[in-house]
Amino acid sequence: MSVAGEHGFTLLEMLVTLAIMALVAGIGFPVLSGAIAARALSDGAGDAVAALGAARARARAQDMAVTVAGPVPLPAGVAATWPAHGITFYGDGSADGGVVSLADARGRVRIMVAPATGRIVSAP
Repeated sequence: MSVAGEHGFTLLEMLVTLAIMALVAGIGFPVLSGAIAARALSDGAGDAVAALGAARARARAQDMAVTVAGPVPLPAGVAATWPAHGITFYGDGSADGGVVSLADARGRVRIMVAPATGRIVSAP
């Protein structure tokens, strides 16, 4: 309550406002951090698909075999399993095929390369 001519907030109003802000932050932070963690696997899969796509494009453009033989940089907490021989793309658009598996604490994604067409498909 304010007396005529005075402006501002009372201590009680400020404390209630701070309590509401703390409650909203306490509820929102775990939800937000979970969404960020879930995004890491998706980002890692996108990075792996991009690396495979770049290798395929290079093989076709230069009409030569290009092999992706190992892990690409991935977000923290995401692990990848590549075929022992890597995945090779050829100038005609084909590939030797293979599956790359990415996993973290929340799930797993498989990236498959079709041998005949070199097509790259990501699936949960």
